Parts: sequence; C-alpha cells; structure tokens
Amino acid sequence: MDIEKVIRNGKVAVIYSPGLGAGWYSWNKEFGERILFYPELVYMIEDRVSHWDIQDFCEQTFGEDIDVPMPLEIEWVPIGERFRIGEYDGSETVITEKDENWITA
Repeated sequence: MDIEKVIRNGKVAVIYSPGLGAGWYSWNKEFGERILFYPELVYMIEDRVSHWDIQDFCEQTFGEDIDVPMPLEIEWVPIGERFRIGEYDGSETVITEKDENWITA
C-alpha cells in the first residue's frame, strides 16, 4: 500500500518534532511511517492550527493512545532521498543519507 504524501517542488513533507520531551515518530512507531507524511496533518501544521485541535484530530484519526508533542514541524526532503528520524530526549531531527558519513563494510 502506498502512503499518501504532500509533494511540492520535488520535495516531500516529513512531519517531526524538534522539541524536547516527546518525539512524534520516535514515540509513535506503532502507527507506522504514515504519521511522518499524513497530508491533513501537514496542512494543519502549515496553517498553524492550535496544538489542541491537532491533538483532537490525531486522537480521532489514530486513536487516543497517540502522543502528540509540541511543536510539530515539517522538513522538506527531496523525492526518493533516504532519511531517518534521529531522536535525543524527545527532540527529533530529520537526517538524510547525505547528511551523515555512511560507511560500507
């Protein structure tokens, strides 16, 4: 099943949480990769919808067990570029393959 994504100017919107305390993807992996790209949530973040409205939307969409940290932000990653979500104390970063010194054995 393909995951629906928001794509603009050759880049994909990736949702992450840079704040300390709780991570978006790193704390909600049971919901899968779709929470990284969820279009309606991307639009809400862009429109600066209140955290409480985003919390309500996420609970209705994913269930009450989801952690919704503040803030949620968008990183635009080129289509097809490999990335991972790095996390330290709940603060997430979007790390692309080109951002790290990957070593091959």
